[in-house]
Amino acid sequence: NLVINKLLEDSSGIVWIGTNQGLFYFDLKSETFLFKSINFNLPADANLNIYSLGQDVSGGVWVGLEGYLARINSDKNISYYADERVENIFQTFYQDAEGAVFIGSSKKGLLKFSFNETGKPMLERSFASKMTSEIEWIDAIEEIEPNKLLLGGLNGLFELDTKTLRIFRYTRSS
Repeated sequence: NLVINKLLEDSSGIVWIGTNQGLFYFDLKSETFLFKSINFNLPADANLNIYSLGQDVSGGVWVGLEGYLARINSDKNISYYADERVENIFQTFYQDAEGAVFIGSSKKGLLKFSFNETGKPMLERSFASKMTSEIEWIDAIEEIEPNKLLLGGLNGLFELDTKTLRIFRYTRSS
């Protein structure tokens, strides 16, 4: 059975559909419904479950899978960042007001990415060494002011100052 996990309408009117069996898309502007799959050309044993979708200000669509982070440009060319050493799931996407791309993951916490001239995702910074194991699993990211992110995960709600790396954990009495 095909299970839809994520939906994203990009700035060009394409609706991206992340499922348990890969990524599909259709064009809202066309008169017909075309349901096309994206061939990621990953190893045969790769998990194609889509965990996150997001669009950057350049129009690239970011796709979070288990062990892979893909960026698809407007020509449907795909570039990858692979994290095959661990079963890391790229769970959530956020781009801040300055254009920095943050990815929440299941094993390495918060990661900051950029992309090179070909569109390939490049790991710019891992915040894992500054974070406790309590926040290695990030499901939600939101910017509350410049350089301050709210991070939600399995163990609660945290605030991270991305410049000073100060972390504050919210509790029920905070």
